[in-house]
This record gives sequence, C-alpha cells and structure tokens, in this order.
Amino acid sequence: MASRTLIRTILRSAKPQFSTSFVASRSSVGARSFAYSAVAAAKHSGGKLAKPQKRAVSPVVELASVLDEEITFAQAELEAETAQDEKAAGLEYVKQAGFDIIAPEGSDVITLKKTAEDGVEITVKFNASTANPIFNDDYNQFDEEYKDEDEQPEEEFMDENGEAVEVPFRLFLTKPEVGTFALTGIAQFGALTIENAVLVKDSSLALSDSAEDEVKRRALYDGTPFHELDQKLQDAMTKYFESYGINDDLAEFIVDYAKLTDSQLYLNSLKDIKTFIQG
Repeated sequence: MASRTLIRTILRSAKPQFSTSFVASRSSVGARSFAYSAVAAAKHSGGKLAKPQKRAVSPVVELASVLDEEITFAQAELEAETAQDEKAAGLEYVKQAGFDIIAPEGSDVITLKKTAEDGVEITVKFNASTANPIFNDDYNQFDEEYKDEDEQPEEEFMDENGEAVEVPFRLFLTKPEVGTFALTGIAQFGALTIENAVLVKDSSLALSDSAEDEVKRRALYDGTPFHELDQKLQDAMTKYFESYGINDDLAEFIVDYAKLTDSQLYLNSLKDIKTFIQG
C-alpha cells in the first residue's frame, strides 16, 4: 500500500536524534591516559596495538530488530486505516443494504452476500491484496471527459487520507434455475465502474472458484465491454444494478475494507515471521 511509505517517513522523522557531543567530551577526558596505557601494555608484551574487532551481529538478532521496526510501521498503518474505516459511509451503507460480510481469519478473499426480496442472490468478491494505488498516468483515459472541468479525477477518487486506490471485484446476481448475471469491475473511493457484464446460464460454473472451472469460463462468451454498449443500454443496466444496492457507496466500502484487511494481514504476517525466526 502507498500509505506504508508515508507512515515510514513520518515515524522515522519523529525519531529522536541523539547528540554525540556528550560522548565526545567524555572520550576526551580519558583519551590520553587510555592511549598511554595501551601503548605501554603493547611495549611490555613485545607486541603491536591490536585493532578493535567489530562484533558480529547474529542474523536472527538483526532480522528481529528490523521486523520490530516494520511491525511498528504496520501497526501505525492499521490504526490509521481503522480510524478512517470507522468514519467511512461505506461500512454503514453495507450494513443497511443487508449484506453479510464473509472474511475468514487469515484469508485475503472478502465476500459479501445477500438475498433480495425478489429472490435474487447477490454475491460480491474481492481480494484485499489487489488494492492498488492509482497514479496520474492511469487517468489518461479520463482526459477528454475532464478537460473542461475544474475538478480533476485525481481529487474525485481520493479518500480521506488523500490517497487514490482501486480494487478489482467480481459480482454475481443469481436466479436459481435461471442463471447468473456475472459482472467484473473496478471499485474506487466513491465510484463503481462496470467493465463487463454477461449472463452465464450455468450458475454453479459462474460462481465456482476452482481452476478447472476458470478454464471452462474462459471458453465462454465474455460479453461486450460495458463502455462499448449503447449508452441507453448502459444506463438501463446501471439502474438495474443499483436497484440491488450495487452503486458508488458499495465501491467506497470495497476500497475501505480491502485496505483495512490488507493492513491487518500484513501486520499478522510480520508477527508470524518474527515468531518463526525466534522459535
């Protein structure tokens, strides 16, 4: 995550800088007597002054020390993400929309599920580790859309920390015995973009996570890219998806929750590595 670099910079700049003036003054007081004693001892023994030997640091100790520093950074990042998530409208929206959040401990995969009043089963899947920072070059496709507007897309898709992040997701609307409307898209802070939408008649195939079924799905018609559809069709589909709670508020939740989960998993991983090397 991009925020890790920022947090490291802040924490490192906040570390106290120790002055060497006190050490130097103490050294100067006894420097002459120490040097004399060392030379005298060398003459009496008939040898030469021995060079001070640099004490080797154990690789385990060194790695543990670096891990402690990184754990501090990761903890600060997690606390920042937690504070932001508590304020985010996305989490509250998902609860009100009736989605159940399925996030097994230690898993990178987050699943949202609910059944609408008309019986349509809605499933949203995304991976915490796929939350990626967006850089200016990624907005080239928006140049024409925003060239006459004061507000730039970089600001529009930034969260409360001034960070722009995107998270790929998969979404399924299933009617038992009929089929599954399968969508892929990108969630940004306050913006949900549909990339593809296609009906898969075999719902078990559409919803399966197995590698074998993934190969089978690739052989199926993948649908026309959403942005290439007639504008009236795009608008009608968008309204249909929104009627099931698939909107920009959902996108905000996906971004917030992915960042939060990624931070927690990273911190847990660092702690596990430290336990391993010291075990």
